[in-house]
Amino acid sequence: MESEDEEFLNTFVYGSKPLLAFLAAILLLLLMTLQAVCSVYRCSSIFLRHINTTVTIT
Repeated sequence: MESEDEEFLNTFVYGSKPLLAFLAAILLLLLMTLQAVCSVYRCSSIFLRHINTTVTIT
């Protein structure tokens, strides 16, 4: 007989492991795509311009 904690772990944590692995793989692919695009185009100037306009140093 399983306790409530073990049942929770089996149902929600271990049961969602394939979904979390899939989401992590998608996120990794998106970040690699962003890195590839930014190595061809100058994305740093876009991001730095945005940061410089939103952050003010006093």
